Order: sequence, then structure tokens, then C-alpha cells
Amino acid sequence: EQVRAALRLDVNKPTVLIVGGGDGVGGLEAVVRVLAEKLVSDRLACTTQVIVVCGKNRGLANVLRSWKTGLSLVVLDFVANMNEWMMASDIIVTKAGPGTIAESMICGLPIILSSFLPGQEEGNVRFVVEQGIGLFLSKPEDIAHAVTEWLGDPEQLAVRRQRSLEHGRPQATVEIVSDIWKQTQKRLDEIEQRRSELAELQRSRAQEAQERYGRVMDASSRWPLGIRSCSPSFDSDAQRCLLVPRIGLLLRSTIHSFREPDEPRTERSSLRVRSE
Repeated sequence: EQVRAALRLDVNKPTVLIVGGGDGVGGLEAVVRVLAEKLVSDRLACTTQVIVVCGKNRGLANVLRSWKTGLSLVVLDFVANMNEWMMASDIIVTKAGPGTIAESMICGLPIILSSFLPGQEEGNVRFVVEQGIGLFLSKPEDIAHAVTEWLGDPEQLAVRRQRSLEHGRPQATVEIVSDIWKQTQKRLDEIEQRRSELAELQRSRAQEAQERYGRVMDASSRWPLGIRSCSPSFDSDAQRCLLVPRIGLLLRSTIHSFREPDEPRTERSSLRVRSE
């Protein structure tokens, strides 16, 4: 009642809300016209008020405002406070858009679906009907009949309202944002752990290269003077590490040229055998 009073509606009249999305589509004019005729014929026009949200369809809004039906008819353009108009209503007639259905269930509104987009909205229709929240009726005459039937049966209207409230998820947005944040934080932790592992691997490899460099330098101190004198000097660990494979190649090329002093020479031994 407080919401209806704030919106300048009659707080005592049952209220039907008809919407067609932000663009005001879905055959609103035919639905409103047939519903108005039905309410007048059933003598419910004086006890019922109808709200029509035309969205950006200003041509439709102008046509509806020009009607003289004897019905309490409120015609609106695009509104930013749809939740308040829903809270002020008892029934909603709408296309099967997921956002409108979700908001309607949060407000506990029984729903009559008048149309849907094939494919993406077809499941919404099935959900509303199977859960007892509302009906799918494409003909304006059937919509008008269902509205007047619900208005004349408070018990059925209360049951559908309860079913709608049971399936509403007022905290859905907060839960979605929370889940996204948790998944993002988990991914960030995994990235940070991977960075730490890579940094540790780099430190390990650098230490290993430094140790190899140390061993090579220690071995090179025992090389003949000619080899030691041609060894370049390095100013950084990176340059020293580059020396390791070069020294390996040098060792392989000179290993057959140097022997320990007490190691016998094969050629000399063979010469002695031939001379004897």
C-alpha cells in the first residue's frame, strides 16, 4: 500500500502490470485493448487498475493515452524504477525475458507470458509454467480471460504468488559477484604460486651455473700457461656462465695433447719394440 501511494495509485484496487520490454514490443496494444474490453464487460473496470509500460515505444504510449475506456489506465514510457511498479502490482503480463521474470519472482508476482523469442527464451516459458508460477498464453483473449479469472479467485492468486516467491533469488547478483571474486582470487593465487616456482627455478639454475663455473675455473688453474693466458676476463655471472660450454669444447680439443708425466707414450713404445 505504501508503494502504491508513493506511485499515486489506488491502494485498494487490484493492479495488473503489462510490460513489453524496453522497446515496448509483444503486441501490447492488442493485449491492453482486449483486457480493457473484458474488464468492462465483467464489470471489473471500476475495481481494477491497469499499468502499461511502453518503454521506448512512444507511439504506442500516445495511442493508449488517447483511449476513453472507462478503465483506470496508467500509461508509462521507459521507467527506471520497475521494481516499484512490480511491488505495487498483483499480476504481470510480459514477454519471456529472463530479467523481467527474475524480478517478478523476487516481488512474488504471478506471471502471464504473452510471447517469447524462439530458442533463448523458450526455456523460460517452460520453467514458469512447470513451477506453477504462471501461464503462457499468446492470444489476447486468453490473456484477458486468465487475468479476470485470477482476480476473481484470490486463493489461486495467493498460491501462484507463493510459488513465485519461493523461486525468487533476491541475493542472486551478490552471489554471482561473490563467486566471480572467489574464482578470480583463486586464479590469482595460482599465478602467484607459478611465479614463485619459476623464480625459484631460475635461482636454482643460476646457482648451478655458478658452481659449474667455479669448478671449471678451479680446473683451469692447472692448465698449461699458454691456455690460461688466453682465457678472457668476465665482469658478470652471466658472462661467466657463457664460458662453461666454450671451456668444454676447449677441453675436448686438447685432451689428447696433454698427458700426465708418468703416462707412457704409445708411439715411443712401439718404436722401441721395432728397434729391438
